[in-house]
Amino acid sequence: MKFLKIYLLLSLFFFSCKNESSSLVYIHSFQRTQTDKFIVKIKKEKGNIYYKYSNKKDTIKDLNVVFNIKNDILISDKDTFYPIRKEYNTSDFSYKMYQQKVVKSHNRTLVFNKNYGLLSSTALGADFLILKYSLSAIKNEAIFKEIILELHRISK
Repeated sequence: MKFLKIYLLLSLFFFSCKNESSSLVYIHSFQRTQTDKFIVKIKKEKGNIYYKYSNKKDTIKDLNVVFNIKNDILISDKDTFYPIRKEYNTSDFSYKMYQQKVVKSHNRTLVFNKNYGLLSSTALGADFLILKYSLSAIKNEAIFKEIILELHRISK
């Protein structure tokens, strides 16, 4: 009986660990030409994956994104983003691009992979890139330009 209790506790611990993870990411803002460190916590729960990007120095910068697995939609800041027929591919991941159906003031595109989280946001005055490694400003800009080119590529 004692071994059964230990087994159940260990199973519960390992099961809960698989549904939640956290890691350090670097968010490069192109408006401020500055890179900030964030912790991203990823939690899978009831058909959704929650991504919480937290900045310990300035909580106003925190960003929350929810990915609904069944409907393939992203929810961020009370806006819903739907997949478009554009992708950005790297050697590690294939990222889908998401946009709002109704554009309020300007078009905003989120570049996303459910295993990675957000890679980028493109919007007038709110362009940023989220990477697991800190890169030079020139390399960040080159990656962002590749994303923009892919977004505006005309499909055949």
